[in-house]
Amino acid sequence: MQPRDAVCYIPTPYLLARVGRCTPLSRSTRSIATLLSMLPAIAVSATDPLKTFGEARTMMHDGIERAFLLRLPQGVHDVAGLPLVLVLHGGHGSGEKVARVTAFADAADRHGFVAVFPDAVGTHWNDGRGQPGETADDVGFLSALAADLAREFELDRRRVYATGISNGGMMALRLGAEATELFAAIACVAASIPEPVFRKRRPSAPLPVLIINGDADPVVPWEGGEVRVQSNVLGRVVSTEEMVRFWVEHNGCAPAPEIAWLPDADPHDGMRVRVETYRGGADDARVTLYVVEGGGHAWPGGEQYLPDWVIGKTARDIDATEDIWRFFDGFTR
Repeated sequence: MQPRDAVCYIPTPYLLARVGRCTPLSRSTRSIATLLSMLPAIAVSATDPLKTFGEARTMMHDGIERAFLLRLPQGVHDVAGLPLVLVLHGGHGSGEKVARVTAFADAADRHGFVAVFPDAVGTHWNDGRGQPGETADDVGFLSALAADLAREFELDRRRVYATGISNGGMMALRLGAEATELFAAIACVAASIPEPVFRKRRPSAPLPVLIINGDADPVVPWEGGEVRVQSNVLGRVVSTEEMVRFWVEHNGCAPAPEIAWLPDADPHDGMRVRVETYRGGADDARVTLYVVEGGGHAWPGGEQYLPDWVIGKTARDIDATEDIWRFFDGFTR
């Protein structure tokens, strides 16, 4: 029997959630525990993930061996001059897991770019929220990783991009604020700017930004404030509206967006996607917001990795991976 004062943790592909003191489990809670216990097995590809998603590599940075998966587009014999996309996992994730959830390796094959799926130290990026244990120099590591790969494979340094979900999306936003000159564009999913980054950092140049957020996200709230899983608080972020205004004002975009509604692929799921595009920025650095109305803490078009009453709903009206690449493909540093 589990002692009453034990601390419970919920593992997910994106988060390791400390959910407080344990109490005797109800039938529904036991069912959840059974589902969650299956996640590590579900998260691993039935085939060798290294062969499926890319080559397993490591590099030393700041005295730490850092791991990543590298996907060179299949069928392309000379990758010189191709773009590079950094795809960042969420908390308690890995490069393999985010590659599986997003299918960015397949997108690299289809569209002809190089994708890299790095691992955070301790499965959590130092995204600037100031959480305990966030000491790794991830801005330095990811900047060095991009530079090393561009040098080794003679990739196009003017077309380096970063994206991610949740903790990985926040890390992509921090890269945009602190290593602006390295990236042609960034994108985030189910994420916002950590409050300390919002207060202290200013990008050094205009930067195109794509944001895909659900307005019913129970983990990273649309209105900002505490990032929370059950009773566990994981730092604070600004609201989606503040984040959009941050980038719109920095880029010098027009304050009024163009608004379009995307086709409703599933009229019965209670979700719609509204696209707000802010144009007129310096160097054409526009800001685009996908508002997933009714959407949760998920990668649109990806898998529903936990029940919707835990993380909210996953939208099927868009394929976030394809939309992100389409956005990236329009910009060069």
